Amino acid sequence: MRRSSLVLAALLSAFLLIGASVQAGEKSAAKKKGEHMGLSALVVKIHMKAEFREQFLKEMWADAIGSEKNEPGCLMFNIVNDKADPNILYLFEVYKDDKAVEAHKKMPHFVKWLETTKDWLAAPLEIMPSTTIYPPADTWKKRPAPKK
Repeated sequence: MRRSSLVLAALLSAFLLIGASVQAGEKSAAKKKGEHMGLSALVVKIHMKAEFREQFLKEMWADAIGSEKNEPGCLMFNIVNDKADPNILYLFEVYKDDKAVEAHKKMPHFVKWLETTKDWLAAPLEIMPSTTIYPPADTWKKRPAPKK
């Protein structure tokens, strides 16, 4: 029950954030009006090859933990599995700003993940840059990485 609730929550967040990216062109107008501006986020859809699933998940965990543990600008890194297809993952990553997203791309754990898993992908990564809507940006706190 708990796993399905987490998957559902992550997917709903992803759909909300995809809608938020449409509003990206309205950022400057929103700033002028004094409206809430969200944090930078990424929603990533990953199709992995079935024969590499276990190895892929191990590397994915290492990248997620490295992101939360070693990146001050990474507030949260979630990995969820598609219920209908065990070889599809969705990532939901939240960063303080676009600079933190760019810093993430240069981190050793990310570079290692990208290099190690590139031949394990069944399709190119689908990366959707997004902006958070809820909760408000000033209420986000960095989630500590697991002790693993």
